[in-house]
Amino acid sequence: GLYYQAGGTVELRYNNTKTFETVSGGAKVTGNLEVTGGNITLGDSSGASDDRIVLGAGSDLSIYHNGSHSYITNSTGAIYVLNDETIIKNAANSKTSLYANANDSVSLYFNNSKKFETTSAGAKVTGNLEVTGVLTYDDVTNIDSVGIVTAREGVFIPDSKKLQLGN
Repeated sequence: GLYYQAGGTVELRYNNTKTFETVSGGAKVTGNLEVTGGNITLGDSSGASDDRIVLGAGSDLSIYHNGSHSYITNSTGAIYVLNDETIIKNAANSKTSLYANANDSVSLYFNNSKKFETTSAGAKVTGNLEVTGVLTYDDVTNIDSVGIVTAREGVFIPDSKKLQLGN
């Protein structure tokens, strides 16, 4: 039933158990809240109020929008995204930035073109790879390099190639 108390408090009860009540800061729901066919809106229509969806006993996780940017903030531990596929796209949903398939590979895109992907053997880069530090690699049979190459063990040069030292 519906109960109204002096001072303006309103309560809704189901089987004599309080499920909804107005409180000084707004409203309190005890139990599950289900919204069907609508939206839950926090803050004013500008969306710049910094109102938050807050979860956790210590307000550990919050989701909010400050009028310019949207944030998911976690103050403890890691954020786990548990699903078989994760796709991150631009706001227009026309360009993929990241595609992760839990049972296969992870791919990174530039302007909707795949540039980096993990494979069962390691990784694949499409296009140029710029390394600004030291590149270390083992068990390589072919090297096509411009610049200095340091070999830890012997260097094999097939007969069809020539080796030039100095000018």
